[in-house]
Amino acid sequence: MDPKEVKASVDNNILTLSGVQKEEIENKSQYGTSYNSSYSSFQNSFSLPGPIKSKGLKMEYNNNTLSVIIPKA
Repeated sequence: MDPKEVKASVDNNILTLSGVQKEEIENKSQYGTSYNSSYSSFQNSFSLPGPIKSKGLKMEYNNNTLSVIIPKA
């Protein structure tokens, strides 16, 4: 998944992560070329324990791990 396709938002102390994954595969053979594509999306919401600063929300993606940094209000 491309990290640029992941979005984060906070509304009423609910953190929502959503994104899309697109994949296109080209198969060449002696009979011709075929193209396969797939598309999937996800959305997960999490209740946060207290007030936060939604403007300071940051995401980092390292080694296939997404980290969300949420500053307290």
